[in-house]
Amino acid sequence: MLWFVVGCISIALNAVLIQQLISKGGGCDPWRNPEETGRPASSLASEIAELAAREITELGQLFFRQKVSELLMEKAVQEEMGFTSQDSKKEHPLVGLAVELLSVVIQPEEVVNERLNPSTVRRLKERLDEHGAVVIKGLHQPMECRSAAEFVHAEILSPWATFSNIRDNKYRKDYALPMRGSALELLNKTLGILDPLFTATLGLNSSLVEFSSLTTYSGAGPQIFHSDSSASSIKELRSLGRMFSAFIYLDDVRPDSAPLDVVPGTHTHYQFLDEEEKDLMTSVPFARLAVPQGTVVIYDSRTLHRGAANTSPYARPTIYFSLAERGKFIPIGPAYSLREGYRRFPISIQNVRTNTIPTEVLAEGVSVHSDEKCRDQLQHLCPAAGFQGDPDRRFDCAWYYFTGEEESQDARRLSKSQPLEFTDRPGVKEGYQDSDEDELAADREKLNDQEGNFDFEAALAMTLRRGGAYRSYPLDRRIMNCGVASRMEMILERGIFAEGFVANVSWGALRPLASRASRAA
Repeated sequence: MLWFVVGCISIALNAVLIQQLISKGGGCDPWRNPEETGRPASSLASEIAELAAREITELGQLFFRQKVSELLMEKAVQEEMGFTSQDSKKEHPLVGLAVELLSVVIQPEEVVNERLNPSTVRRLKERLDEHGAVVIKGLHQPMECRSAAEFVHAEILSPWATFSNIRDNKYRKDYALPMRGSALELLNKTLGILDPLFTATLGLNSSLVEFSSLTTYSGAGPQIFHSDSSASSIKELRSLGRMFSAFIYLDDVRPDSAPLDVVPGTHTHYQFLDEEEKDLMTSVPFARLAVPQGTVVIYDSRTLHRGAANTSPYARPTIYFSLAERGKFIPIGPAYSLREGYRRFPISIQNVRTNTIPTEVLAEGVSVHSDEKCRDQLQHLCPAAGFQGDPDRRFDCAWYYFTGEEESQDARRLSKSQPLEFTDRPGVKEGYQDSDEDELAADREKLNDQEGNFDFEAALAMTLRRGGAYRSYPLDRRIMNCGVASRMEMILERGIFAEGFVANVSWGALRPLASRASRAA
């Protein structure tokens, strides 16, 4: 088994090259003055940009034997040579040159004309194919980004859709966006410039399966490393299409303001390792993508990544979207952060580019939502006095009545003392659980069109509706006027909705939530 690991570790060792280059190249701080390194930053970037993606990987493998022997040597030898068990578990995030190795330079005229040179498309595709991620700087202008950041923040502060993974993300908000305003303008521009890349990798007119903002506010902890999708068998390798996510960074991302951490090359063999084998690679360096405003980062959904902690005083606003290959199944498992109405009508790149997106249908349950009535019902079920006014504990209570989940001690106590009174809404019943993945996989394989051919468009719509982690109405009939869980969080003034919370960015502060008094007026 260990020799299998030896063979697989090579996919990540281009990161070791980064470590070696940094030790010779004058530091890893992306905000450092180039004069301190002894070489102009533009010169380094240009030289790296000329390398083929495979060349970078093979150069990294120059240090293959060194790293593998470090990982696999016996404990007694480790101690004799000055290594400790802590060394093998310590993380090594790398910035600066790590970002440059994953970057492709796009010329200003390519952006202005919205036409990439064939050589640029080739380099972008090479890095996505080989490394599972690519960094593109300078795609968007500061004023475009500022306008979009204000739009996104305003949408988050008055949410009419459910935050994805809301239970674990007090200061990290994944919020499906409406297709309008400056957010849609930025999406349209990005697709216009990068369409040749997506055509070269995903085929013609790929499907839009996510359109959202993942905005990380000061105080957010780190995520665990994960991939958004994976294949566990040869059958899945053949049947699942590729999927890419693209993040548009609306402000400078510093090393301490929740940059994206990426482990290059983990979109291929890595997904077939077991957990013990993966644990051996904890100390293998990874890229921490501290990038300037206007940068776009694209990664394969199978690539290992995470959002780092935000220990800075700044928010990290983003817009992201995901595209999937047509004519194949999309993976089951990703959250698919997309408004409910868009899930019912599969959207393609051309729908966005030609402005033929259907009118949005808001998530089911929103129409019954009343802030005033919801506040009264939350006070009845989760009274402030009963939870010492703690908004986190009150939200745990509200979340229990909305979803039936009882992770906290308060929720477990409630489930015994005040069992759920289930609604009679269609699809809401006792013992509700998320859609069974095996059942969904079986159901979508039965879909045929009128001519008897397999209907991949219908399978796409079914997966988006049933496969995403998304709930749009409560389980308990006693909070039937609370139609959106994220809005309950706003009413309870938790986290970013607290009185006086400010989201700082490099140009000042994003517009805050209206005061309690003005909201009540």
